[in-house]
Amino acid sequence: MWNYTQASCPSSGGLALFMLLFVDALKPDDPWFQTPIVVYTTCICLGYTAADNLMIATHVPLRDWKMVLHHSIAVWACHNVIAGPTLQYFVNLTLLTELSTPFVNMRLILHTLGHRHSLLYKVNGVAMLVVFFLCRVVTVPIQFGALRHMKTGEVYKLGTGALINISVLTPIMCVLNIFWFIKMCKGAYRVLYVPKMDTE
Repeated sequence: MWNYTQASCPSSGGLALFMLLFVDALKPDDPWFQTPIVVYTTCICLGYTAADNLMIATHVPLRDWKMVLHHSIAVWACHNVIAGPTLQYFVNLTLLTELSTPFVNMRLILHTLGHRHSLLYKVNGVAMLVVFFLCRVVTVPIQFGALRHMKTGEVYKLGTGALINISVLTPIMCVLNIFWFIKMCKGAYRVLYVPKMDTE
């Protein structure tokens, strides 16, 4: 499956990484800090995710309930961010996950072309596993750091969109990412170790 979000990855993931490293004011303790770069990056993701949803809707073989759920949540979350640009540190962490998508799509392309046992497939698979872990799994406990703003009552001042994002949409996305990471680990084990065991 060609994923239109692949085209947004270099820009959205790269901008998210830049902001994480160089925008000092972007901190988890300040839910009100706003920078137009986060909103701009979210708009990029929204456009490509909407295009991806259109592809899934018009091509039956591409339909997978997990991807439909993931993309539907992404569109809703992007809308909430654009409508009420708050909690941007945590939004930026979500955008950072796009860095792993090119590796995921490259794996699918190589697999479809019959290069499952090639060195490129294996190298890309290891890179995919590492980047996916760093961008989508390591950030899970950090994402839930947004919940501490509920204790202070600040989150209830941010609007309904932000509240839905951190209490409903983010936990679902985190569960999906962990589920996919486990599947990737099992796949990597089969590709890297099972053939060697069979030849012994």
